Amino acid sequence: MKRWYKIGGAVLCLFIIFSLFGYFLAPPLLKNYLLGTLSEYLGRKVTIASITINPYLLSASIRGIQVTEKGRPDALFSADELFLDFAGISSDRKHLVFEQVRLTRPYLSIVREDNNSYNISDIITKR
Repeated sequence: MKRWYKIGGAVLCLFIIFSLFGYFLAPPLLKNYLLGTLSEYLGRKVTIASITINPYLLSASIRGIQVTEKGRPDALFSADELFLDFAGISSDRKHLVFEQVRLTRPYLSIVREDNNSYNISDIITKR
């Protein structure tokens, strides 16, 4: 009987740790990672208002996304929310599969500059 109490206690502890990590620790860690990585790659200031993760439904919501113009405070891209519903991993184990990807109120400003380039040309040439 004591053995079952130990197993039940271990399962309960793992459940609590998984819940605490998924709901409270993972969102700020992911936010810091995304802000640093995206800002560095795009060469622009990136802001994110909040990130919520549901570890049991394998979904995430990123709210208040904004990418500013290079050297200006104007928005190049913004969206109220990016919702991701994770479905699994592809059969070749190289790609993530999402059941739902929803972008709410997206905004994109593409401007042709005087030198016949666009305000996003530097991002495109990085590829």
